[in-house]
Amino acid sequence: GAGSGPGSESLGAIDERERPTMTANGLEQVENPLGEAQQREQAKQGASSPAEISIFDIYEELVNAVVRPPRHIYAMAELGPKKFDFAGASFERDDFTLVNSGGVKFQCSHWHQTVTPFRTVEKRPCYVMLHGNSSSRVVACSQLSFCLGTGASVFAFDFCGSGLSEGEFVTLGHREKSDLSAVVQYLRSTGRVDDIILWGRSMGASTALLYENLKDKMVSCMILDSPFSSITQLFTDFGNMVPNLSGWIKDILKWMLRMSISSRADFNPDEVEPIENAKHANTPALFVAGVSDNFVSPDTHLFPIHSAYTGPKQIHLVPGDHNSTRPVELCLTIMRFVNRYSSSSTELHLKVDKKSWLYTPWDWESGNHFKH
Repeated sequence: GAGSGPGSESLGAIDERERPTMTANGLEQVENPLGEAQQREQAKQGASSPAEISIFDIYEELVNAVVRPPRHIYAMAELGPKKFDFAGASFERDDFTLVNSGGVKFQCSHWHQTVTPFRTVEKRPCYVMLHGNSSSRVVACSQLSFCLGTGASVFAFDFCGSGLSEGEFVTLGHREKSDLSAVVQYLRSTGRVDDIILWGRSMGASTALLYENLKDKMVSCMILDSPFSSITQLFTDFGNMVPNLSGWIKDILKWMLRMSISSRADFNPDEVEPIENAKHANTPALFVAGVSDNFVSPDTHLFPIHSAYTGPKQIHLVPGDHNSTRPVELCLTIMRFVNRYSSSSTELHLKVDKKSWLYTPWDWESGNHFKH
């Protein structure tokens, strides 16, 4: 059925000023790489308006916006303490490296309840967090209180070409899906995971859609925040962001981008078409987008994917743009959706104050949230 609109269920008054600034969601690529590049070029050339800047002056930046966006380099301390207590339970984080099918190593973290010796391990659901194209596993920290509070574990990793992982280029899902495949294989092998909930944003959401094609029974449902329908559509959008470009110049631009990307990052961008996968999907999916997203516009991306999607589906629009911190109400929609389609149930839930969802579990427990 259709998702409830934003704010359909209030959490009592959560003061917006009380919300800590989560740098996490601000890591995603600059909202409009074209506009920013045009402004820089305009300053350099002393032009009077961005319209005077030729698209070809910023061509290099366009290519990089796709395959080599800024890489998020961080200190491990940004992932928080390795052990902490939250909502009456003890948690720990394991950090390790996995290898994808191409032999490239990538960095992973798995947060889970501490297993006491001699107790039988209950299988639990696991949220696998899939970050955007110039982001990293650090973004998972902002969702930890919510996810761990449902009794699930949380797995996050840096895609190859992102964060602290090996790999030179980002491929917007094309090779990222083999990283995800290695993660699912690993979680299956632990024997501690009942089922997997994929939660992706931007490139991560598109990767989840591409992976869905494998019909992996381990994946019970997906939360897809601002996926793009195809790289080709992104190129079209790039062209449309520039005023006064004639149709044939746009076609030349698209052709050049395709050639540059395939020669530099060694993949065919035409093959990255999550919308094609949507037409054969059967995994329940909750689609999310910011109503003011002008980078991956819902009109050309989310809505077409949602209408093509053949599995059980729900859509939830939130205020804000491509990179805005999502409102805490979204967690309620996600919780209901996940309880419906995964092994997650209210019996597993810890006793959690919903306000804690705005904070990391260790900040909440240490009372640091009172200082904001």
